[in-house]
Formats: sequence, structure tokens, C-alpha cells
Amino acid sequence: MRAPKTWRIRPPLRTPCGCSSGATACRADGVLGPATLRALNVTAQRRAEQLRVNLERWRWLPRAFPDRHIEVNIPAYTLRLIEGGRITLRMNAIVGRSYRQTPVFSARMTYLGLNPYWEVPAKLARLDVLPRVRADARYLQDMGFEVLQGWGTEERRLDPADIDWQSLDGGALPFRLRQAPGPRNALGRIKFMFPNPYNVYIHDTPHRELFGMSRRDFSSGCIRISRPIDLASRLLEGTGDWMEARLEQATETGEPTVTVPLARPVEVHVLYFTAWAGEDGALQLRDDIYRRDGDVLRGLDAPPPGS
Repeated sequence: MRAPKTWRIRPPLRTPCGCSSGATACRADGVLGPATLRALNVTAQRRAEQLRVNLERWRWLPRAFPDRHIEVNIPAYTLRLIEGGRITLRMNAIVGRSYRQTPVFSARMTYLGLNPYWEVPAKLARLDVLPRVRADARYLQDMGFEVLQGWGTEERRLDPADIDWQSLDGGALPFRLRQAPGPRNALGRIKFMFPNPYNVYIHDTPHRELFGMSRRDFSSGCIRISRPIDLASRLLEGTGDWMEARLEQATETGEPTVTVPLARPVEVHVLYFTAWAGEDGALQLRDDIYRRDGDVLRGLDAPPPGS
């Protein structure tokens, strides 16, 4: 029997965003390029294994979801709002990089924060912000960061010019960094809060250009969405005057954080599916961006304990 034909191309260059193609590799361009050829080269056996892995993932989920809930599918880079068994809102999402992966979990969204401050996690302050401050003394001022020590009534603001940034050894910083609300705030205009042990939430972003990319694993673990006002408006229906116009006004004033509780809290399910049936029944396939399919497949193929 003749072996199946395999398409081959020259190994492409690696781009800054991590894609292995030309400068526009992250954008869908209709050109038969490296990503298309990689997909064509996947064997039928590998696709069958992919389906088996994702059927197993479905087995781990609850038998039924609430009538109203949010689903984020990490490999698909999408967020969907489900109401009464129908998708009433769908939008593009940005998820965590391969070395800062967005976890799979479920939680309950209870409130929104408008014009949020960003309290920089200690790890990100050390690994991301500190190198930028060392390279540019004006970075903190230009990006609206405050340097703080203590909490509550004991909180005091430090002058960045009084800190010897070059002498910090890369360990835990002896102060906090907080970014004020504004056009450069990493959380954008709205954050959607569902308390969880991973400190992950959904939020807006000032980097709107990234939603035009086909591969969108750019965050430090949180989920950025392309239409935060639309999602907030839908979730706040029936909550007094917090409708779209009011939301737009509140987020454009630049006033410090406004906390808006949800009259109807909503479940959020962050999922990882590389294969599923679409609404029309057609098979949908996505890249295994975190290389998790192999672990599940090995678990399925392993002999039972004690055998």
C-alpha cells in the first residue's frame, strides 16, 4: 500500500509573538501557509486520538450547567455567554502564555469593577515590571504606577526616585506596585470578578490590536475579552440604571474603582477543549496550545492500577 502523502515546507522563522511564520503569522490571511500545512499533515489516527481525549474531558464536567453561565475555551480563545441553552453573546479572548497558563476551573462571578486599579502580583512585579524600571527610569510614571508600602490606614506612598532599583536582587520586592485607572491600565475599563484560588479573572485591555490575531496566548494567566461593555451590559440587565450608556459614562470618567454587584451571580467555567461539535454539528478543531492532550491520552492508555 502506498504511504500517505506528507506535505513538507522549509522550517519558518520564529516571530516575537511565538508563531512560527512570517510577520503576519498571527493574522488569518487566506494564504496557504505553514499553519495550514501543519493541519493538513495531521494523520487520521491523531485526529481520532484528539477526539478521544476531548470526550474524556467532557466526562469530567457536570452533567448539566445552569441555564445562565459563561464558558471560556482556552484553545479556542473565546468567551461565550449561555442563556436558556442558547449562545447569546460570543467574543474573542486572550489567554495565558505557555509559561503562564490559564488554569481550568469553575467559579461564581459576583461583581464587576469599573475603572479598576491594578494591584500588581508580587511575581509579575519582580519578573515583568522591575526589568522595565531598570531600563527606563520614567517607566513607572509614564504607565501610572504607584509604589506603596503597608495596607489600609498604614499605607504610605514611596517616591520611586528614592529607591535604588538596580540593587534589588530579584527576590520579593519590599513594597507594592499599583497601577492607577486610566488608558494604560493593564485591566482596561472593566474587570469581572469570580473569586478563585488562582487569582484569575476576566478583564478589558488597552491592547485592542491583539484581538485581530488568530493565536491569542499573550496574557499572564487572566482572560482578556474583546467586548467587555457588551458582557457587562448583559450581566447587569435588571440592575437599576446600569445599562450600556451608564457603563460607558462610568468607564470614561476615569474615576477610581466603582464596584457593581451582580443581582444574579453567574457561574464561570474555564475549559480546555481542542475538539468539539459546533452549533451546526460540524467538527471544530484547535491547536493544543499548552500540550495537554498527550498527558490525557497517556492516562487513558495506561493499564489499570495493580494490573
